[in-house]
Amino acid sequence: MSVRAVSAFLALTWCAPALADTADIETGYRQAVERVQKHSSDYWLDDEPQSAHALGSAWTLLAEWTAAYLNEHPDATPKRLKRAAPGGDLDALPLGPRTMLVSATVGNAFGTLFIVDGSDGAFRPVWSIRDRAGREAFPLLGAWTARAAKETCRKAAGDPNWLRCGSLGGVPKRLPDDAQGHPRFYIEAGYAEVAGNTEAEQLSFWTWKGGKAEPQFVTTFGTNIDDEPTRFDGGLLKVRVAEDYRMIAPWWDHLDRELDWTFRVGPEGFEDLGKTPVAPEVDVVDEILVRAAHRLPADDLAARDVQTTVAEIVAAASKDDDGEPSLRMAGDTTVLHQNEQSLICLPTDEAGKIIFTLTGSFISAVSVVPDEQGKGCPQDKP
Repeated sequence: MSVRAVSAFLALTWCAPALADTADIETGYRQAVERVQKHSSDYWLDDEPQSAHALGSAWTLLAEWTAAYLNEHPDATPKRLKRAAPGGDLDALPLGPRTMLVSATVGNAFGTLFIVDGSDGAFRPVWSIRDRAGREAFPLLGAWTARAAKETCRKAAGDPNWLRCGSLGGVPKRLPDDAQGHPRFYIEAGYAEVAGNTEAEQLSFWTWKGGKAEPQFVTTFGTNIDDEPTRFDGGLLKVRVAEDYRMIAPWWDHLDRELDWTFRVGPEGFEDLGKTPVAPEVDVVDEILVRAAHRLPADDLAARDVQTTVAEIVAAASKDDDGEPSLRMAGDTTVLHQNEQSLICLPTDEAGKIIFTLTGSFISAVSVVPDEQGKGCPQDKP
C-alpha cells in the first residue's frame, strides 16, 4: 500500500464517528441512579434542584446505553436487551427492523419511554415521551418529565390539575399500522400511589413517522387495580374504567361503576366510541335515586309505588359533605338475572337490603329487607 493510500485510510479512521462504549455509559448511568435514590422517597423526588437533573440524566444515559448496546449487538432481541440492561426494568417493542421502542423504570419508581433508531446507520436515541412538541399538544404528557416527578408538583397543582404530575410507569403495546404503513402503538400508564385499591391511569395513542412519534390522543381515567385488563379485538380497543355512582356511595376503597371505554382503531385514525356501563341495570337504579333526591319526574323509569318508596328511602339517607343525600353501602351491589327480569340488591348501612326488580330498564317493584332478616343479597350462580 502506498504512503498516500495509508494516509487516506488513517484519515477515514480518525474522522469516522466513534461509537459509544456501553461500559462507560453504564458507569455514568449507575452514578445517576445513586443520585436519584438520594433525592427520592416512595415514588417521588424531593424538591432539591439537583433531584430532577439526576433523574433526567439517568433517563438520557439509559437511552444512550440502549443505542450503544444495539450498535454492539445489532441482532439483539428484546429479551436479550432486557437481560443485558443495567437495571431500569427495561422492556423493548420493535417498531421496525432497526427501530426499538423502549419503556423503562429508573429507581423502581420513575418511568419513561424512548425510541432508538438505526434505520439510517448507527443506532441513536431519536425520541422521548418527554419531547416538548408532544407536551405542547397534550399538556397531560408533562407528567412524564423529571420536574413533574417531584412530590411538591401535586401539592402545587391542586386537585384539578394533579394528573399533569408524575410519577408514571407503563409498557407500550403495538396497534395495526395506519393506511400509510406507519407503525402505531398505545401506552397505558399508571400514576404512582403509595397504597389503595384504585388508581389513576393515562392512555395515549401514537403514530411513528420515522424520526418522531406523534401523539394522536391523550386522556386519563380511574380504575380499580383488580379490573379486567385492556384488550384489543376486531379493530376495537376496550379499556375498563371505573367511576363513582352519583347516589350509590362506594363500598370501601373502590370505584363501583365499571364501564368499557371503546376506541375504534381504523386505517385513518382513532375514533372514540364512548363508554358503556358493564352493569346497565345498576345505572337505572342510580338514576331513580338521583331523580328522587331532586324531585324530578320518573314515570319513564319506575312504577308510581316504586317512586314513593324510593323517595322515602332517599329522604332518610345521610347527607354527604355537599349536603346531598348519599346511600351508604355495607357491601357490593349485586345483580341477579332470572325469569327475564333483573334483581338489583343494594346492601345499605341505614336502610338494610334494598332490592329493585327490573323488566328491561323499567323498575316494576322495590322491597326493603332489614339487616336482621335474610342472608344477604341474591347472586347469580356461577
